[in-house]
Amino acid sequence: MVLNAIYEGDFCGFSYGFRPGRGPHDALDALSVAISERRVNWIMDADIQNFFVAARNALLGVGDEGKTAPETAMLTGINARTVQHYLDKARAKLGAESVPELVAIAKDRGLV
Repeated sequence: MVLNAIYEGDFCGFSYGFRPGRGPHDALDALSVAISERRVNWIMDADIQNFFVAARNALLGVGDEGKTAPETAMLTGINARTVQHYLDKARAKLGAESVPELVAIAKDRGLV
């Protein structure tokens, strides 16, 4: 509940995944209304199974270049708070004191 209050403002209005009071049926209803009331040029279905692996690699790759969390956020299109959160979690998990050390450990372990 606490995290919902913090992050709810970051979600787009058309986001339905894992949000309170919204589910797949709500998404399909919204899609049906959008298609019937507006001209639609395309519809995209995305499978994000490997998204988090790719995001981690992108964050560590940009971190390797010495970029700050806000710079990394701008380059990757990921919210700066999210970038900082994942970098902090990765540093804690791998026992790194800094992002350059984190990147070095990740490279040594074949994570990137």
